[in-house]
Amino acid sequence: MPKLSIGPSGIRKTISKITPIEAIFEYVWNGFDAGATEIEIAYNGQLGGLAELTIKDNGSGISFEKLEKKFGVFLDSEKNSTPGSSTRQNSDVRGKRGFGRLTFNSFSSEATWKTTYLKGDRRLHYEIKIKQASLNEYAADTVTDVTNESQIGIGTEVIFKNIFGLNMFQLNETLDIALAKEYCWYLELNKDRNYKITVNGEQVKYESMVTEREKLVWIHPETDTRFDIKYVSWSERTNDESSRYYYLNQSNEEVFTETTRFNKKGDGFYNSVYVTSVLFRNFNFLSPDEGSNDFGLDKNRRSEEFRFLQDSLNKLLIDKRKPFLIIRSELIIRELELAEAFPEYNKKDPISLYQHDELVTIVREIYQVDPQIFTQLNKDQKKVFVRFLDLILQAGERDRLFEIIGEIVNLTPESRTDLANVLKNTKLKNIITTMRMLEDRYKAVEDLKQLVFKTEWNVYEVEHIQAFIDKNYWIFGEQYRLLTSTEPDFQEALSQFQHFLYESDATREIDHPDSQKEMDIFAVRKDIWDDRIQGIIVELKRPNITISQKQLAQIERYMGVIIAQPEFNDSNMSWEFHLVGRKYDDYIEYRLDSEKGKGEPHLVMSAKNFKIYVKTWSEVIGAFDRRHEFLMSMLNIQKGNLRINYSDPNEIIFAQASNSAVAPPQYDRSASNDD
Repeated sequence: MPKLSIGPSGIRKTISKITPIEAIFEYVWNGFDAGATEIEIAYNGQLGGLAELTIKDNGSGISFEKLEKKFGVFLDSEKNSTPGSSTRQNSDVRGKRGFGRLTFNSFSSEATWKTTYLKGDRRLHYEIKIKQASLNEYAADTVTDVTNESQIGIGTEVIFKNIFGLNMFQLNETLDIALAKEYCWYLELNKDRNYKITVNGEQVKYESMVTEREKLVWIHPETDTRFDIKYVSWSERTNDESSRYYYLNQSNEEVFTETTRFNKKGDGFYNSVYVTSVLFRNFNFLSPDEGSNDFGLDKNRRSEEFRFLQDSLNKLLIDKRKPFLIIRSELIIRELELAEAFPEYNKKDPISLYQHDELVTIVREIYQVDPQIFTQLNKDQKKVFVRFLDLILQAGERDRLFEIIGEIVNLTPESRTDLANVLKNTKLKNIITTMRMLEDRYKAVEDLKQLVFKTEWNVYEVEHIQAFIDKNYWIFGEQYRLLTSTEPDFQEALSQFQHFLYESDATREIDHPDSQKEMDIFAVRKDIWDDRIQGIIVELKRPNITISQKQLAQIERYMGVIIAQPEFNDSNMSWEFHLVGRKYDDYIEYRLDSEKGKGEPHLVMSAKNFKIYVKTWSEVIGAFDRRHEFLMSMLNIQKGNLRINYSDPNEIIFAQASNSAVAPPQYDRSASNDD
């Protein structure tokens, strides 16, 4: 009995990682390698177990004269292609590893090959057996002439018995799907030659793997050379790389294959492009640096027709890939959000929202330029990378992105150009958005000036001043969320406060003589970085009232209620009280002067985590101007063009409804889960 030069244990170690399904693939490929156009897989059993599995092909069979070369050498093969390489002559030969015939060891203890081949005019038949216990030995019986036996066709049938590691349920559920994924590109390649695989008589269908199929015809204008293109995109990665060209001659025979420029980009863009043309009848596909020459060949890669083809193919894939990456980028954004890669932001603050949207846009566009930037990073690295992007964008150092990204992946010249355009366009979009927001805020401030400074108008505190501030409470600081307005009492304020911060409806009754006092504005913000909570209470006075000790005492009573309630006094909480009017008297001037040493404008009292400020409307508006002066000058916004002259205060209140700068509405507990 012939033996291999390696023992059974060495063989088992070499093929130990081959799964039963992968082993079946090896035998199917062996059939195709032998020139088969049809592979028949059949199995039977009972009670869920497998009794027998057969794989039959209509290939050329195994010549007895070549048996030693095929079965007598381990890890060697007469097959001379390189499956999986970026360029190879064709896809016909896949069993390069030289041990496919022994992989039955992963699911069966015995394999028998029944093979029939042609020798001259005669059909010869014989059998080969290998047992798991002695993998390095094979037995071949005597060759029989079956020329006159019509029921025996050319080809090979491999029969596996004493099966383990596989069952009927497993094969029924998974084999067809696995075969479709493994062979879809190959069956599509040989579709016109009627290649097929059947399982228990049913043909394996792979249409579920196809996400798009398109046929095109291109004509090279100078030579009228015709190229028939068949583009197929796959839902999953196939075993033949992820993106590959297959070149076929006019007889639909594959003559060469190579990967596309988008192969192995890690973006899930899987496709096969089949190109048929008479150009490939006598064509040298190998470039000069691969040691080839053009002796006896009509055309090569430098020909005008082939350069036209390559340019057209590149454009085709670029056009196909763009919408794919747009959809894919949304999935990546979602994955990053679930991984909490994006910095926290305040959804109620327009500026914070713009910054977040810009970061998301940059991440989305960078992914579309080069997905490898993200696919090469693990979860933690993605989070760090996105946070660095945010810091760079906030610092205005967009050009530094090239340096950071360049350290992660090698950007192609095209990718660099695309990324530069992305940064330029998103910057422009952000500038436009910021300009719109600032313009509308300045419009609102111009409206406020008319409300408080037009002495001829009969302006009311609730109907006008408070109604305006309800829409534009951002003027007292960013990131606040309005909890109550229109003169709520403290009981209502506490209830809103508890629900907003803790989603709790458990609020006790406030036992304080001033609990029924009504505030104009009660708002709160939570610092997302250090978990600090800051509340703000604003008391607004109409233009004809001068702020005095009486109004200040009103604010101090508000502070007394807050101090007395433990829910308002956690260690991470602080409170500001703002009293605002057109002007104030000497008493307020005295109180302001007494606090000057603390370095805070408008401060009249501070103790622990409580502060009271008194401001005129001129000072409030002036503070807004100073905060935005730099942006206004950078964006060249002309404030003088933003003023609209109204005939009465009601027009101003009505106009706020169409101003994009308005702050989020009062907190609504019933809709809070949708925020």
